[in-house]
Amino acid sequence: MEIYDDVQEAFLIARQIVLSLGITKDTPQRDAIAKINDFICEQKAYNYSYYRDTSLSASISREVGVCFNYACEFQLLCLSAGIECYVYSAIDMNHA
Repeated sequence: MEIYDDVQEAFLIARQIVLSLGITKDTPQRDAIAKINDFICEQKAYNYSYYRDTSLSASISREVGVCFNYACEFQLLCLSAGIECYVYSAIDMNHA
């Protein structure tokens, strides 16, 4: 049940962010992606020494994170805006 609650909370936060960015079903995909990217770049600081909380709600609600948090936040916001998006990671590079 914890995982379900985390996912549900993360998508609620993501939906609020998408709405606050003015992204609607009529927003061109390219514009929506640019708004999402700009939002993340302005709101989140990269910190490699950050404790790696990989929960979805932490990825979208914290102002600091690592590559995985950035990737998950981007995916959540895209999915909430109706844009298909996937997170890829490279184990040998330890990067997402």
